[in-house]
Amino acid sequence: MLDPQGCIWAADPRGARMSVFDPVDGFLESFRYQYMVRGFIWTGIMTDRGHILKPSMSREDFRPMLRIYDSTMTQIDSIFSAEEDEGGRAGRALRRPREDCAGGVKSGLAPRLCACAVPT
Repeated sequence: MLDPQGCIWAADPRGARMSVFDPVDGFLESFRYQYMVRGFIWTGIMTDRGHILKPSMSREDFRPMLRIYDSTMTQIDSIFSAEEDEGGRAGRALRRPREDCAGGVKSGLAPRLCACAVPT
C-alpha cells in the first residue's frame, strides 16, 4: 500500500509485522501487528488520511469486524459486522453489491462486491 507521503507499506503476516519503505532510501521502520485473518492476498486498504482498514475478527467469539489502525499500527477503532445479512449469511454486512456502493472501495477480485465507505 502507498501512504499519503508516498511510502510503501508491506504486510508480513508470518513475521507479525507491517514494514514501511521509502521508494528511494529503502527500509524506514517496522511495526508489530497481530494478524487475526490471514491469506495470500492482503485485504486491507489505506485511506487518504493514512489510516489502515483491515477485515479481521474478534478474539472472544470470532465475530467478523473491520479494524482501523493509525500510522503506527495502533488500533484506533473497530466496527463489528451484523450478526446476519438479509441472505442469512453471518459476517457479510461490511460488503454490499457494487451498485449500492457509492463512494465505496470496489474489489477487483470480487467484481460484484465492494466495501462500504467508512468514515475515519
